[in-house]
Amino acid sequence: MTARNYKREYKLFHSSKKAKLHRARSARDRLEVGLKKGDPREVDHIKPMSEGGSSKRSNLRAVSKTTNRKKGKKPGGIRKKLGGVRKKRAPTRKPKGKR
Repeated sequence: MTARNYKREYKLFHSSKKAKLHRARSARDRLEVGLKKGDPREVDHIKPMSEGGSSKRSNLRAVSKTTNRKKGKKPGGIRKKLGGVRKKRAPTRKPKGKR
């Protein structure tokens, strides 16, 4: 087994523009919510970015790491329980005729 090349890993990922932007966005969101350095809580987007949510203060809240991990990318249910916004589903239509 060969040793990990941490310099190479850093060069390929952590110093990339995408990684730097992600860290900057995370830091900005933490400041927006009022979390200080060392605070174990995380920033949660009430309406996820993947569903069209924003990083405005009205869409952010501080939650525990466990709560944020539970919310994750699971469909439906848990989001409503945590007070988030759910997408409305279109009503399903049954075909007319034979059953």
